[in-house]
Amino acid sequence: MLRINEENLRDEIRSARDWRDKHLRQWRGMKERFAGLAYRSDVSYDHQHDIENIIGQYVSLVLPRMAYDVPRIHVTADDPANNKRASALELGMNQWAKRSALRPTLQQLATDMTMCWGVALVTPEPVKHLRRIDMGGAGLMPRVYRIAPEKFFIDPAAETAREARYFGHEYNMDLDDLLVQAESDDAFDLDVIRDLKASYDRQREEYARGAVSVPDRNEVTIIEMWVPELEVEGAKDGVHHGGLVRLVEDAEGSAQLAGEPQPYYGPACGPYTVFGAYTVPSDVYPLGPMTMALPLIEETNDHAKTMSYSAAAYRRLVMVDSRGSKMAQDVASTPDMFVVPAENMDRDRVVPLEIGGVTQQQMAYQNIMSARLDRLTGMSEVIRGSVSGDATATEVSTASASSGLRLGYIQRQFADAVNSAMYKCAWYIVNDDTEIPLGPQASSFGLPARAKGSEMGIDLAEMTLDVQAYSMERTSEALQQRRAVELLQIVGNVGQQVAAMPFINWERLTAIVGDALNIPDMGDILNVEEMKKAVEQAQQAQQAKMQEQEAQAASQQAAARSRMQTGPADAAQELRNQERSARGRGGF
Repeated sequence: MLRINEENLRDEIRSARDWRDKHLRQWRGMKERFAGLAYRSDVSYDHQHDIENIIGQYVSLVLPRMAYDVPRIHVTADDPANNKRASALELGMNQWAKRSALRPTLQQLATDMTMCWGVALVTPEPVKHLRRIDMGGAGLMPRVYRIAPEKFFIDPAAETAREARYFGHEYNMDLDDLLVQAESDDAFDLDVIRDLKASYDRQREEYARGAVSVPDRNEVTIIEMWVPELEVEGAKDGVHHGGLVRLVEDAEGSAQLAGEPQPYYGPACGPYTVFGAYTVPSDVYPLGPMTMALPLIEETNDHAKTMSYSAAAYRRLVMVDSRGSKMAQDVASTPDMFVVPAENMDRDRVVPLEIGGVTQQQMAYQNIMSARLDRLTGMSEVIRGSVSGDATATEVSTASASSGLRLGYIQRQFADAVNSAMYKCAWYIVNDDTEIPLGPQASSFGLPARAKGSEMGIDLAEMTLDVQAYSMERTSEALQQRRAVELLQIVGNVGQQVAAMPFINWERLTAIVGDALNIPDMGDILNVEEMKKAVEQAQQAQQAKMQEQEAQAASQQAAARSRMQTGPADAAQELRNQERSARGRGGF
């Protein structure tokens, strides 16, 4: 078990920070390349401005395909008897995702993931030091926060995140606020907090944010570590998994324990979710697409700058015979498209001359560099939406499929990470007493509009959560129009088939079709229950009409039989009665 003492924890944190910083050597420069010179006046990387903002191009193309909208969560139960509970959890999760300001956080995580890696922290309630100014009514527990890559660390000895013996992050907090919290929270040692001296780690702050000029805010650095293997006294099975260790760094720069380790209230997979595109063998940190392509990006921009210098140095001169001063003056002063008369004109006395400019070799090599970048990142002209027309339809289709495969893999990686974070959120929902809204669809499942997760009787071990990658993707206007037409056709077809095939689970079918068409709310449009009720009412009305017709036919048949049984005399009497009735009405 990991030794929980100040000296050993200091060594572990120092080692983890050093290993993390080795992976983030280009992190600040990548952010500045992404933003460009117009965003901020100061730059840190030792280059002039980039001619090609390749990082910005990649993020602007990939981000709408990863985190354009709020994810749609689908929950299935292993046992069909728990389908109602699964529906309740699904409704609650989707309502929570729409109300909890999740979309901006996912966009930040997607941007981090394209460059290096992203880190999400899931907590059971809003945390003041992570979001001091919160949106009023933005949502209920739980909450997802973005942790900056330079503020997060993992066990450097681990080869994968599953093998890590600890995870952690750091943040700054006002010393006065920490003292107030320590007075009411037993997790902090009040004597240790009172002895702290506020500090301002300018070197680390400049590394994270650049040359920021801010005054000393009387802050201290707090380090929180989750140790999965730590067994803390008082932990409850199924509710607590591992332990949380807090350390503080003051002006002296030495970390010390802020209190005794506390049991971690949360899922067994921990509070952190790492977003990464590619896995590096035997390394715990993932690899971002732009980190992988950065050397090629730098070389491409170096050659682009050389071509820019060559183009700026281009000169077009006219050489004339020094003996013809009048000719030289005429060439220099005559406007365009004017006729200049000349005596005894000799073609060799006027020679146009070009100096500098972009050479064919430079253009050819720049095209080679662009092709290398396209092969490495999958960011071809087809994905950019710029097709010259020189390529055949087969070539365009092949390039689109290849690029789509790479982007599809990155989308799947991002969706898997979002799915892991959503599982953590679901754990807090089903284990907390806070009421969550279930939305207007709850009544169709026989559920209340609001419910407490702890009272739903849900066991996440018997549920499967799935985040649809296409639900977070941005689609083109043409595709949306085509899907709208398809939706109208589907509505007409389904409306006619519901009564004919009641053995089909139409709710599940509409959900699958909606996810495939990127219309996650198709279930709201197609109210299958109301369709069934309308069909049943129509059938009942038709059946009642048929019964009425049958009753009338039976009555007529009975009257006919009665007339046959009474005989001619009774028939004549009935005829006379009809005549009297007709005269009384003035008929004849």
